Amino acid sequence: MPSPRIDGDGAPDENVLHAVREQTHLLLGRTIGYSEEDWAQPSRLPGWTRSHVAAHLVANARNLVAACEALADGVADVALSPGSADEEAHDLELGALDDGLALQIALDTSAGTLHHAMSEFAPGDATVRLKSEQEVPAHLIPLVRLHEVTLHYFDLSPDVDDITLEPTVANDLLAFQVSRMDTAALPRVRVVSHEGFDAQFGGEGEAPRVTGPAADLVVWLARDVVTPRVGGAVPLKRVG
Repeated sequence: MPSPRIDGDGAPDENVLHAVREQTHLLLGRTIGYSEEDWAQPSRLPGWTRSHVAAHLVANARNLVAACEALADGVADVALSPGSADEEAHDLELGALDDGLALQIALDTSAGTLHHAMSEFAPGDATVRLKSEQEVPAHLIPLVRLHEVTLHYFDLSPDVDDITLEPTVANDLLAFQVSRMDTAALPRVRVVSHEGFDAQFGGEGEAPRVTGPAADLVVWLARDVVTPRVGGAVPLKRVG
């Protein structure tokens, strides 16, 4: 099954870093126009308003900065979830209470700090443990951030269904999404992106061919939402 690409020197991919900047710029460009009422509107995520999504992005950016700093200090195995689930849920609710201006400033400043941290650190052979307990090479931290910024931009806006990424980056993002899933518990599918990703996974039986732009396939796999550019999609109900 395809995996995210690894640069020869183990450094973060400059194309991914650029994509993080671009997607963050798009997100900030949308949220800067939100009124207080807009921030209070539901997102695509059950139980979360747009304020919750913003607070979550800010918290994760700060966690990733801390991870980059730990890596720079020589820590070889870094966890992105320093607190308990209850503590994180409490902090999220507090963060979501901020007014729109405070949220916008926090989104902007935390993203800027993270970009600097991601551009500077040299991960070597270190690993990072995500909240899901999945371990990934530390040089994929920018891809972790791209994954969440891309998906949460989609989550913020019911009218957003077009995500544009450079082809190799889009395929890396799709490979990363697949790596995060318990594919054995999914229906049998063959996922083929317009950019060249091709992988078959899932349970027993025939594998219907699901096609589309890689970013749209990420949305389908992560949110079970079928955009107009995805063909052949099946409901992602778990089997067994």
